[in-house]
Order: sequence, then C-alpha cells, then structure tokens
Amino acid sequence: MAPERVRVRRHPACRDCRVQKVKCDAEPPASCTRCRHMQLSCVVERTPASRRTKAQLQSELEAMRRRSGADEENDGVLDSPTSGRGMARPSGVDAATGAPVSIPDTAEVPFLTPLLVPALASASVPDAVLASPQPATTPSTVKEGGSHQSLILQNDSNEYITNSREFDGQLVSGRKIQDCFDLFFRLYVPFLPTSQIELNPNQCYEQSPFLFWVIVYIGSRRYTGDPTMLGRLAPKINSMAFASLESRSSPIQAIQGILLLCQWPTPVNTMHRGISLVLAGAALHLAMQIGLHVAGVGQDFARTILDGNRLERANRAMLWKQCCITCYIVGLGEGILPLGLSDAFTLPILSDGGDGGDDTNTQQETKLPLRLCEIMICATEALRRIHGGRDPEKAASLLSCISLFDAQLTKAASQGQTAIDSIYFQCFRLHLLSCHFLIDPASRKLEAFIPLFAVACSFINTACQQSWNEGATAKNAPVVVQKSVMLAAFTILKIHRSELAPHLDLQAGEQAYFAAIFFAREESLQNNDLSARAASILGQLWNSQSIFKNKNGTADSLTSRISSRLSMSTLFDCLWWWRQEFGGLGNPYENRRQIRSETLAGNESVTSYALPAAGDVNAVPDIQQSAPFADEPFVDFDWAMNLDMTDWPM
Repeated sequence: MAPERVRVRRHPACRDCRVQKVKCDAEPPASCTRCRHMQLSCVVERTPASRRTKAQLQSELEAMRRRSGADEENDGVLDSPTSGRGMARPSGVDAATGAPVSIPDTAEVPFLTPLLVPALASASVPDAVLASPQPATTPSTVKEGGSHQSLILQNDSNEYITNSREFDGQLVSGRKIQDCFDLFFRLYVPFLPTSQIELNPNQCYEQSPFLFWVIVYIGSRRYTGDPTMLGRLAPKINSMAFASLESRSSPIQAIQGILLLCQWPTPVNTMHRGISLVLAGAALHLAMQIGLHVAGVGQDFARTILDGNRLERANRAMLWKQCCITCYIVGLGEGILPLGLSDAFTLPILSDGGDGGDDTNTQQETKLPLRLCEIMICATEALRRIHGGRDPEKAASLLSCISLFDAQLTKAASQGQTAIDSIYFQCFRLHLLSCHFLIDPASRKLEAFIPLFAVACSFINTACQQSWNEGATAKNAPVVVQKSVMLAAFTILKIHRSELAPHLDLQAGEQAYFAAIFFAREESLQNNDLSARAASILGQLWNSQSIFKNKNGTADSLTSRISSRLSMSTLFDCLWWWRQEFGGLGNPYENRRQIRSETLAGNESVTSYALPAAGDVNAVPDIQQSAPFADEPFVDFDWAMNLDMTDWPM
C-alpha cells in the first residue's frame, strides 16, 4: 500500500523573489531570508489565480466602503462620471444594479514606462483626467537587475478612482492626489524636453511609492486646495530619494523620480543647502550600474535574461540621454563644469541588427530643447579646451568660439518655436554670451556686451509672460530657468553700471530688472526661501552706491572677480558684492588681485604655494587664494595630480 501523501501548504513567494524568479522561504509575517539579507521590504501578495472565500470578498468590500467614506469625509461627495473629472462609482459595486460583485486582487504589474521617453502617439488629454486605469492589460515587460522596465500599457477603460494614501502618518485623500497629478502634467510636464505618457496614480504608487510622491510633491507646489501639502512633503522627499538609491528595488523608477526632483528641488533658504547636483550625479551613476549608458538592453549588467525588443532599447537610450541632459542643466545652474557628457548624444539606439525600422524616436529627436542642450554641451567642451587665461591669442579663440556657437543656437531656434522653446533658447544663449565676463579685460570686446544686455532684457520679459501652454508659466519652469532670470538681472546691473551705459536703452534695462524682482517674488514657495531672498538682494543691489567700486574709488563692473563658476560667475560675483556691503563680510578676493599684479610684474615667488609658518601644525596651506589655477575660468580637475606634497607638513 502506497504511503499517504501529505499536502504541504506553500506560501506564495514575496514580490522581489517572484521578480527575480528565485526560491523564497517567506512565511508571513516573517520576512524571507533573501529580503532580510538584502534589507529589502518583504511583501507577499496574493497571486491573481488564488481563490478567495466569501468572507474575504465581504471584508474587501467593507474596506473599500470605509475608504470611500474617508474620501467623502475629507473632500466631500465624489464627482459623478458626468461632472468632468472622470470619477466612477467605487469598484466592487455593479454600476447598473448596485449589487456587490467579485473584486479580483490586483495582479502584479510591471514598472511604468520611463517618464522621460517618447510616447508612441500623442493624444489630447483633458486637464481633469490625465491618466486611465489598466484593469485588463497584458503588457510586455523587460526584467532588469531586480526590476521591471515596461512598455506603454494598453487599456480600454477611462474611469477609475484614485485611492487615498498615507504619508508620514497622515492620510492624503485621493482627490488631492489626483489634483496634484493633474497639475504636474498641466504645469510642469511641458517644460521637460521629452514627451510624456499618461500615468495612473494608483498603479504609479504600486510600482514606486517614491516616484508617486515626487509627482505629488511637484504638483503640490502650485496646489491651492491644500496649502499645507508642500510643507508636509518637502522635508521628507529628499530622504526618500536617498532611500530609493539604497534599496535598489526599482532603479528605473528611482532614476525617473530623482531626475524630476533635480529639476524641481525642495525649497531651501541658501544655495549651499541644495542637493540637486548630488542627486543628478547619483542618478547618472545608477543609470550606468544598470547599463543605460550602453546601446541595447544592458544584458551585461543584469542577472537575468532580458528581452531586447526595439522599443525598450529606444526607451533606455532616451532615459540615458535625459540623465546626461539633467546633469548638465543642473551643473549649468550651479556653475560647475560637467565631465564627459559630450558623447551622450551620439549613443546609438540599437547595438546590433534590429527588427526593422522604428520611427518612435523620430519626433523626439526633433525637440528643440534637446538640440539646444546638445549645442551648449559642445560649446562648454570647446570653451574648456581652448581657454588660455590671459593669452591674447587664446582670448581671440574664445571670442570666436562664443560667436560660432551663438550662431548655431540662433540657427537651431529659427526652425519654429513654441513659447517654451523660446525660453530655453534665450536661457542657453544668455549663459553662452555671459562667458564674455570671463575674458581678460585687456582682450575683451566692449561691443560684445551690448547684445548680451539685449538678450538679458528679452529673456526676463519672456519669462514674465503669463499665458503659455494652458498655464505652464515660467514660475513653474525648472530651477535652471529661475536661476537664469537672476543671472539676467545681475547681467543688466553690471552692464548698466559700466561705461557702456550711454549707448544702452537704460529704461528698458530698468524695467526688465524690476520685472525680475517681481518674478522672484511670484515663484517663491515659502517664506524666506531662495527666491524670496533673491528678490530682496536684487532690490538692495540696485540701490547700492558702492557696488563694483574698488578702494581707490574706481569702478569696473564688467570684470568678474569670480571666474571658475562658468556663466554663473556673474551671479556669484554679485552675491559677494552683496555680502560685503549688507552681510558684513570682507573682500575675499583682495589678496588674489595683489597676487595677480605681482604675477604680471614677474614676481616668481607667488608661483609657489603659501605654506604655513614653521611649527604651526594646525595650519592649512592657502591654496584657494595663492594657487595660480584659482583664476582660471575653466577649472582643471586634474590639478591635484601635479602638486608636489613632499614639503607639506603632515
């Protein structure tokens, strides 16, 4: 007689182990061995094919009724399907009879298509309904290093209800979440240089809570329905970004959320507290770890076999390009030279033979902001290669290089512009022409500052227009545009106080400068944040009588004491003038000017670094003010390799 077989009840695998297709020993509520070892959140979900009892179905129905009641209590009665918001009756109730129906579990769905990739087709989406549910979809997915990278999900339903979510112990209603998603797509997405696809807030949360809350945070910046949402979300969102980098459970979504957070960072009250550049670099290196920087699907960087369909490769290539663009734009706003980004635009879409033609990326490649950013990256690399300090020949080459790339920007922008294209064109052109401040006074051309003055005035006037793309105004633009408005104002101030004043339209410059002050006030999100302080600084410097004046009473407003912050050197130089007069600080560049004069006089002693006095073990060599490379417009990042440290005190 055969022994009786005992059926052993098997628990379903957790979400991460199911994605990796590895054995899982999870026994809820205990985590599995793999999740404990990798410090992951062990989530065991019921499989779609499992059968549920009548009691389970009844409990689910009661839970949905309680959630619906919470939404009504917080936000009033839900809108009907005919009210324009696309809201349907709660799931689990038949729309015709009102009787309870079976509610299947939500099956595990793949990660959302990258935000910063081209969509297959452009569709007109109402403001109130910017996403639709995916109740019955069969999307093709690509597994990559523990995450899914999905294609565009297809669905036929246009009605769904946004669930309420808990954030930091407080419930955020579904209506507020949907409103923030709507604002994000209507006010902020138009400024991204790549097309977007529609997102369902419910599925976005299931795929990546971090990406979900980033979108809600960005939308809450201009959300009037609850002015406290920004204050609740902003302090926590940066911590969520670093946590997403550490967990690595969904790297694609972590990259998407971080790139958005770099464009619209949390409010700060001083520039040195901003972490956008840190996050942009982290997103770039995370993208390299999962193989986005190579053509194809990144099989060499994955632990499982990947499906290399053509659209997925195009999406990966576009996301990598967006990583490089974001790093450059954030660095441009910080005045920091990016490294090795000029080849990002030469990345091929396919690494080997494909499956035929594909025109999904054709429309995306014609986006003007992408082309303008490509020109600016090449211009920065060219300016870095030919800079030569005070060498007259190199200065002439620098002038020619600025003129050449200015002509390329103008030619590219002439091929049709939208209002947002115009703001990007004038923004990049302002940064390029601002490099005239970096040229040595003996070699610069005064007439070059006249078109710079006109560009600065035009850029501010364009940024202050209030009727773009159904509400997408410049005050909702990425932070680089907002910083560029301040750069334009300081440029006007410098040229306005120079010997070129009799040849300028001073009234137009004054009006543009005052418009920049009002712009800074309008874009301010919190009391005493960076924009509010910028408005105050602009007003104080305009009325200052001692700005740009030396100790001997002479004024030289066209010379920038700071020259290693690229085009933003003008902004940081003016901030130091403000710190001297209104902040009670001294002039940190006075010694540098003395060293510069001694160097020009042939004093070779200044070429050695200033060492501390003998016996002073706590002193540090003053490299910043005495090193010859401190005044170079384009910093050599390998300067430390040439230092002789044998004589330095240890």
